[in-house]
This record gives sequence, structure tokens and C-alpha cells, in this order.
Amino acid sequence: MKVNIFKRRKSQNTAPQIPSEYSHPAPPPVPPPSPPLPPMNANNSTIIDCLQAPTWSTPAATKALQRELRRIHKTQCETPEAERGWSVDMDALTNLYQWKALLFHFDESLPLQQDLKAKKVTEGIVLDVRFGPDYPQSPPYIRVVKPRLLQFANGGGGHVTAGGSICMELLTTTGWNPKMTMESVLLSVKLAISSVDPQPARLDSGTRWKKGYSAGEAMQSYVRVANQHGWGVPGTWYGLFNS
Repeated sequence: MKVNIFKRRKSQNTAPQIPSEYSHPAPPPVPPPSPPLPPMNANNSTIIDCLQAPTWSTPAATKALQRELRRIHKTQCETPEAERGWSVDMDALTNLYQWKALLFHFDESLPLQQDLKAKKVTEGIVLDVRFGPDYPQSPPYIRVVKPRLLQFANGGGGHVTAGGSICMELLTTTGWNPKMTMESVLLSVKLAISSVDPQPARLDSGTRWKKGYSAGEAMQSYVRVANQHGWGVPGTWYGLFNS
């Protein structure tokens, strides 16, 4: 199921249809629109409970993801962005199983942070985070959406594949631990992208950094690199996350 993670779900309230044979002088007034969902806080899970789930979702995964989102929202309310260095865009959430995450406030000494600043990329690194029906027994699938980074073969680094997927054993069935929280996962991904070993991450050259990555190329790169390292990949991922 393809889901656009950059748009919010909108309520669609329409006026009731009045049969033509009715002889009322005027149709009844249109009812006022439903009030928006209340802002979510540490003790309010209304929005999380209302998020859609794909047809292949499972009760266990849904419950685990709701728990993770509540924990993340509480952290985001209590901890400044500069201290966290990551964020889940709660306003962009329409699907419980697909998140938009952001990584920012990298160390000023890193070439990546210098590139982001020079190109005025204020949003930081945008991630697409997806979950399968076996979560938390299987890891989340995480890829970079934008900006495009310099490939390893051309001098780039940061544990990001040529297609934008994150190259980490943690995010495979071989290295995944079901007890890992998503806060820890996002921090681990940021640390991997910040790594200068063997070489630091950089934005792609010229204007190519603006292009971003497609879901298809990210999944192909993920499977290829995992196979090269002998890491396990959940069998359902290619069908679920390839678009």
C-alpha cells in the first residue's frame, strides 16, 4: 500500500443530500465541521489511536507502534530538539506503520553539517521509517528520502547505500533486538550517518543532492548490501516497501 507521508489526513464533511421531491423552502443548514482532534500531549493518545493501519497490519505490531509513538511524543515534549538531534514529524503522520523522521543538529565539525548549512538545508536529513506486520520481532526499514548523499565509491560515507537505505546490521534480522526502542534506533542511525569511519558523509556534488532517493532504488540497495554482508532481510519487505 503506497502512502504519502508528507500530507495530513483531512476530514471530509459534506452537507446531507435532500431528496428533490421534498418541498421544504430551503435545505437544512449544513452542520458545522467536526472539531479537529485535540493537540496530543504526554497523556493524550487520541491522534495515535486514530491513525490508520494497512490491511496487512497485526494487533501486536499496532500495539507496539502506538506504545513507541507515545514514548517518542513524550520525549519530544520534554527534550529540546538541539539535545535530541532527531524528531518524528507528528503532523505528517497518517499511517501508524509509516513515519517521517528528521535528523538534524549534527556536530559542526562534520562535513555533512557544513554542507547542510552551506546549502541552507534547514530540515536536515529526512527519513522514511516503515514497519512490517512482524514488528517488533523484525526491525524497522529506514531509508533516506532527501537530500541525496555522495556515494561511497565517490568518496562519501555515513553508512548510507547508493540507493539511500541505511547500511546497518542493526536494521536486519541478523542484528535486530526486539527490545530496542525507536528512540534508540533513530539515535543509532544518526550516529551511523555521523561516523567518519572510513570516510564522512557529504551531500552529493553539484545539484544532485536536491534529487533525493526513490523507494525502489533504496530497497534494491538494501537487499544487495545485506546479501553482501550475509545479513538477513525479512521476506515480506520487498513487496511491502518497494514503492
